Amino acid sequence: MIIAQSAATSRSFAMRHGDRVDVNRDILGLSFANLAAGLSGAFVVNGSPTKTQILEEQKGRTQVANATMAGVVLVVVLFATAVLADMPTSVLAAIVFLIGIDLVDVKGVRRLFLRRRSEALIAVITAVVVCVIGVEQGIVLAVILSAIDLIRRQYAPHDYIVRPGAPPDRMYTRAVAGAQTEPGLVVFRFDAPLFYANANRFVDDVQLIVEKAPDPVRWLVLDAGAIPDVDYSAGVSLAGLLDYLSSRRVHFGLVRADPALLTTLDHYGLSERVPPSDRFDSLHEAIDAFRRDTASGEPAPT
Repeated sequence: MIIAQSAATSRSFAMRHGDRVDVNRDILGLSFANLAAGLSGAFVVNGSPTKTQILEEQKGRTQVANATMAGVVLVVVLFATAVLADMPTSVLAAIVFLIGIDLVDVKGVRRLFLRRRSEALIAVITAVVVCVIGVEQGIVLAVILSAIDLIRRQYAPHDYIVRPGAPPDRMYTRAVAGAQTEPGLVVFRFDAPLFYANANRFVDDVQLIVEKAPDPVRWLVLDAGAIPDVDYSAGVSLAGLLDYLSSRRVHFGLVRADPALLTTLDHYGLSERVPPSDRFDSLHEAIDAFRRDTASGEPAPT
């Protein structure tokens, strides 16, 4: 909870002033501070959003502000505790509440609702849980909801048929039955990592495109520019797809695959089925190879 809150606080205030945050350094400092607090019996140390907001309002920009605040606190602890002993808790709560109000970015939440409703909903639910139950529970819930939202988006990502040379607004068309890059060629783009939750959908979409193409498909090229990884279950599904394409005498190619993805495919034993001659650095290279193969009049290799 300390790391999450401190990292969020430091990033938020640093970005306001164009500064860069080294979260690792923050974690190291918090670790030593909490070690000292544990050995001395002091309170837990964290990056307090409210105290940071106080310094922000007072235009504190250097460590001098922190040192001054620490000195004032030390003087109060040594000489003025009796004066503050009878202060009602409600007064302290009111001070913290007034400072906390300035931390609520209403305009930012409104922008978030306009641009990404699901993330805005997560933010609102997290804020309510933090206020009603506690910070720790709110952070845990936010992590869980964010993970669910990420899986939801990657479960059903956009997929496209790529048509290089077409106008920019028509280069990527939705992968629907009857779509093709050019007669006999389908360049298929899948905008997500391949993993167990979306592998079957990926295979089903490719099979539908191949079976419903207006011209018999000779080449299917997978644009892997948006596929950073393939998990084991998806690797098995991809192997099954290659069997399907081979049975239909459809040549398979891979374009814009990064080295990490190629290494993963090699671990799954798929490199032999997609040899270097069928891997291309650009879409135009893949299309030129298809056109040469078509011009030769030879059957597509399996």
